[in-house]
Amino acid sequence: MSHIRSLTVEPERVSPAEAVVVVRVGLDAPAAEVRGRLVGPRCEGVSTVEVAYPLRPAGGDTGPTLRAVIPEPNLWSPAAPFRYDGRVEVWADGRRVEVREFAVELRPK
Repeated sequence: MSHIRSLTVEPERVSPAEAVVVVRVGLDAPAAEVRGRLVGPRCEGVSTVEVAYPLRPAGGDTGPTLRAVIPEPNLWSPAAPFRYDGRVEVWADGRRVEVREFAVELRPK
């Protein structure tokens, strides 16, 4: 059975028009499937409409790599610290064997 050994979340590209988030999953054994999604934006004290963005396979030579594209993201700032919450699941033999949650802030570069 496969378990998550490491999880790296990187905003690959961030602009007011689009953000691309890459999630690299290190597994201790091969898995049947790795699934995930980002949900947001969320900001304490601010009312937003949350959207689920699927993490889709992006290829990778160091284990499963997932990627989400967020059109017109809410960017993080000190005055409005927006974040997107993520979840990665490992599935094997038709059942979920592990879940890892994370948050990501999209800061302009």
